[in-house]
Amino acid sequence: MTHWSGKYLGVPHRDLGRDRTGADCWGLLRLVYAAELGVELPSYAGAYHSAAEAAEIAALIDGAEDWTEWQPVTAEQPFDAALFRRGSHRSHVGIIVRPGLMLHMAETGARIEDYRLPRWSGRLTGLYRHVSQIRSPG
Repeated sequence: MTHWSGKYLGVPHRDLGRDRTGADCWGLLRLVYAAELGVELPSYAGAYHSAAEAAEIAALIDGAEDWTEWQPVTAEQPFDAALFRRGSHRSHVGIIVRPGLMLHMAETGARIEDYRLPRWSGRLTGLYRHVSQIRSPG
């Protein structure tokens, strides 16, 4: 059986993209959540003009953290969102595949990378779980 993440490898990068023909990092998260979890996340396609606008994306991310739909976590699990800084702004998101690995949108397309490596670990600002993935005790 193929792991769910394999279906997204190579999805091309496209600013404001929201489907398999091309996506930015939020578009990839949105695509995965809809297809794998049945969760519709907001599009935000009209909220910024390109993935290069880090300040605008950071403002969206900061606003999203105030939503009750996302909870900070310390122990990651598949489908958690990992937030990263680009420069001084939190403007990149990856999807946890398993502890240590994330699916994310690179300039060359969707790929899996180890976020514990120095290139990512120093930029990780938090891990967040969507409320649809929080299990009630019992």
